[in-house]
Amino acid sequence: MVVFAQHNVIKDPPFTNISLISCRNLLIYLQPVLQQRVMELFNFSLNPGGILLLGTSETTGEMTDYFEALHHKWKIYRSRGRKHRDSLSEQAMSFDASGKLVRSTAPALGRPRTDQRGMKRRRSSSACSGGSATATCHSPW
Repeated sequence: MVVFAQHNVIKDPPFTNISLISCRNLLIYLQPVLQQRVMELFNFSLNPGGILLLGTSETTGEMTDYFEALHHKWKIYRSRGRKHRDSLSEQAMSFDASGKLVRSTAPALGRPRTDQRGMKRRRSSSACSGGSATATCHSPW
């Protein structure tokens, strides 16, 4: 099963059980702290063995222990498994809903969404947990 959904990787809670994430030429527009947060969310979202496609100018940064490079030139990576949530970097977890850095160290992952759109997203995500799911993000430019 393939599910397509609008998703803001900075503001929205992460999907889970994803088999493929294609994120080409988005990370280069983000500050390093936000790049790290997005990579940690990708690691959280991907199934072990899931595939991550990045743009030719992008890397996994400090997450190299969690992604195996399958093709260096084309930036194709395989997930080595999830990083434990309690070991996520403090900076990666210190953003508010608008993506701004805040001082609180409360976990940003797993916060329940109460709005109707969030509830639909949660149902869609769990509906595809038995099959394959794909996430794609693009540069806004």
